[in-house]
Amino acid sequence: NITTTTNNSNNTTTPFFIAVHIRTGDSHFFLRSWRHNGTDVPRQFYVCAKRMQDEIQQRHCLGNTDTNDNTGWPLIYIASDNPKSKHDFQAFDNTSITFVKDMEIMHIDRSHWHDYTTPEQASLDVWAEFKILVDAPCLIYSRSGFSEVAAWIGSRPRCAVRFDQCSLPHVQEALSNIGCVGG
Repeated sequence: NITTTTNNSNNTTTPFFIAVHIRTGDSHFFLRSWRHNGTDVPRQFYVCAKRMQDEIQQRHCLGNTDTNDNTGWPLIYIASDNPKSKHDFQAFDNTSITFVKDMEIMHIDRSHWHDYTTPEQASLDVWAEFKILVDAPCLIYSRSGFSEVAAWIGSRPRCAVRFDQCSLPHVQEALSNIGCVGG
């Protein structure tokens, strides 16, 4: 059943959602050419997320055949190493985009503990975001080891596409991995 994802270890159920990981690098919306090729990255991530959301709705993947109540569904969760980027991304669509506010995310591969107000909480926050990416039924990921690892080890079956490989055929192929094959 792709309406929900079930964790058999504790028998809990979580709603179906799309997770998006935006790796900004060392500055707000980046343009680190080796990572994002200088594209309009915020818009490119948004277009990819909406393409996946629209395709899920059009195919009635989740058992919803009433096309009048699909607005803002499934939810799109934004994870990023830059809190301002999350707010900027949400400005594209306040209906279906969400994220955890007031997180202090650290880079686990090279963080300096003294740079954080509460380093222990910053460490917990980054692992919480990683867990969300790993558990997401659908994932749109960055050119980032953080989200690439989440895509590799995440729940199976799952749909996952990299933000710059998000053509309609790629999204359709990813959705077919979770049994969403047309409508």
